[in-house]
Amino acid sequence: MMKPLNVLLIMNFRAEYKGNFILSVLSLEKAVEKLGGTVSYLFPAEAKKRAWADEMIKSGKYVRFLPSDFLKSVKLLKEIISERKITVVHSHFITSKSYVPLYFASLFKNIPHIFHAHSVPKHGKRRVVDFFKRRLMNAKLVVCVSKNVERLYTELGFNCVTVTNGIDLSRLDDVGDSVSVPKLPGKKAVLMFGYDIAIKGIDTAVRSLMKYDCDDEYRLFVCVASHIEEVKAELKNISGDYFEKIFFLSPTPHVAAYYRAADVFLSASRHEGLPYAVCEAAYIGLPEALSDIPAHRELDIPGAVCFKPDNERELYEALRRVSSLGAEEKASLGERERKYISDNFSMDKWSDAITDIYRSII
Repeated sequence: MMKPLNVLLIMNFRAEYKGNFILSVLSLEKAVEKLGGTVSYLFPAEAKKRAWADEMIKSGKYVRFLPSDFLKSVKLLKEIISERKITVVHSHFITSKSYVPLYFASLFKNIPHIFHAHSVPKHGKRRVVDFFKRRLMNAKLVVCVSKNVERLYTELGFNCVTVTNGIDLSRLDDVGDSVSVPKLPGKKAVLMFGYDIAIKGIDTAVRSLMKYDCDDEYRLFVCVASHIEEVKAELKNISGDYFEKIFFLSPTPHVAAYYRAADVFLSASRHEGLPYAVCEAAYIGLPEALSDIPAHRELDIPGAVCFKPDNERELYEALRRVSSLGAEEKASLGERERKYISDNFSMDKWSDAITDIYRSII
């Protein structure tokens, strides 16, 4: 007889806006409920002040927040596991603050833990520490967002499977009326996302434009989700006077407004898991210039022009190519991009794939 499907989602997610991630887990809950199961949510304490968390609680979701104290965390996890009759744990973005208490709370209970790998693993040189991390994480299965992420986790000795993320495309049709983007007549707006300059390659983009944009054709817009002052300080140090030509955009639930205001989407990342922004920009119909890394190649976005990571000249040439499309070419490309994303990144397909994994593992 199959066990009941009662899922505990442990997520180190505390962003200001729910974005695609919260919409994903809510879609997953619907799929679990169709199978007669339940979903319980456990977020870090910092998420308690977020409007989306309050909204989930008011809508009747079972939501709890992990204390910072270790023993209290173990106690809360034991209570949730017992009260909700948890049969599978599914974690996202977790750190030792989550997986160590989970290990002790679930000892001898034979509850499978599924770890969701949203990005490439960090390559540490501390083999003994990494060994104990794997033991304490105690993941029966690692669900990877791309084949490249799966390959890297498999090399570390994990049992892995790839499930490509779903994207809630409805939020990209909502531009909203509270978001404004500076209009710069005669300039082409290049949109990037991210606060980690080293991972996202924003430093390469800035240096490329400083060196090769002699006609002052482009303006860089960077949407920064957090650590904005640190990002500004680092980019100012890199760019000097050019800093005044960089525009910073705040996070917003109406992110479609940023895509629609741009002429080109640029991702110069040095490595990625599955970059949502690349897919979202394609759905909007933006021409894309992408670094030639496994994550971008695997997405295979129609019409994207790739360049070698850290190659400033190739980056600029890719920008020139995608921004020189005529109106008809751009419209045709946009239609192909939108169809491609709609066909391949369905939220329902993702939810069904995850529930299939749950049923196979319990």
